[in-house]
Amino acid sequence: MKNLLSIVLSAFLLGSISLLYVAKKDNDRFVKDFKVTKSKADSLLTATGTLQNDVTKANRRTDSLAIKNDELGKSLSQITITLTSREKEIRKNNKATQEAAKKYDDLFTLQKDGEKQLVNLKIINARLENDNKSLMLKLSSLTEANKQLNDELMAAKVARERQYSCRNYDQEWHVKFKGQKSKKNSCHPIGPKRNEESGFQNL
Repeated sequence: MKNLLSIVLSAFLLGSISLLYVAKKDNDRFVKDFKVTKSKADSLLTATGTLQNDVTKANRRTDSLAIKNDELGKSLSQITITLTSREKEIRKNNKATQEAAKKYDDLFTLQKDGEKQLVNLKIINARLENDNKSLMLKLSSLTEANKQLNDELMAAKVARERQYSCRNYDQEWHVKFKGQKSKKNSCHPIGPKRNEESGFQNL
């Protein structure tokens, strides 16, 4: 009975020792794995911290870039507005320039037409001056001719009056000295009026 108990106790002891050996071996392996895991965890924590710092820096940069982007967007909007205004002014200036160029061309054309008209007017004026000179010469000639006609008309009038007086005198003379009337249609040469008393011509 004692031998059996000794055997059982020996077997239990041997088993316990075996279990302790296995447990110690497992524990050593666990400790080793724990150390490796802890080292990895520490590395991961360090990497995580570095990453967090990088993320923080990246977020700060992102925020800074966002602010700069907003500022750039505002600047672009302002530049766009300024460019639009400048384009309107440029189009306005181009339109004004085109209108001024058209007016200049019109004025240049009018100047050319005016110069041509001036040349034509000078030619017409020269012709009119020549025509005026010709008309003045003709007027002078006609005035002289009119004067001659008036002189001739006056001479004819005087001659007619003398002829009429001569006829009346002849009729009276024939009645007084010859006792007979002369014919009414008698015609005597035109000359100075005769003296009624003597019958001689007045010189």
